[in-house]
Amino acid sequence: MSDPIEAYLREFERVLPRAPRLRSRILAETQDHLREAARELGPEAAVERFGAPRALARQFAPAYARFYARLSAYAALVAGAGFVTLLYPIPENVLPPAPWPEGGKPDYLAWKQHAVAAVFLVAIGACAVALVSLRRHVAVSLLATLTALASLSVCAVLGAVVSFQWAEAVPGTPGWLA
Repeated sequence: MSDPIEAYLREFERVLPRAPRLRSRILAETQDHLREAARELGPEAAVERFGAPRALARQFAPAYARFYARLSAYAALVAGAGFVTLLYPIPENVLPPAPWPEGGKPDYLAWKQHAVAAVFLVAIGACAVALVSLRRHVAVSLLATLTALASLSVCAVLGAVVSFQWAEAVPGTPGWLA
């Protein structure tokens, strides 16, 4: 006859979301409490008392929400750092210098450059909100993370448009850029 506790723990492990450290901690804690209850009540009664593995796993949803909120906030932070370190210097160092005098940049380029800067500031603010609100307001943190990632996406698209239009506007741009 198989051990009901082991069968319960296998099923519980199967339905838990993947987050290695959190998952192992939850499994160890559940196993400890289940074995303790089995000493008092017997294995079958302890398993029955704990309820369905899927229902028990749902009780840990807030812990997983915090884990994934933290993970996504750090991903937004890394994406923002990557944007600054990779996506800004490339056009800055590859595109030819502007032929127009200081302050004489064409309006169709200027507003897009200003928009990229403004949207990037929104991304920085959203990322800060995501990191600060991690512990207490998971939903706010996730929303701020999505805002930061969306803002960085808008920055990348607008930055690419500016780069291509800049290359078209500047005479002598290498053919592979224009």
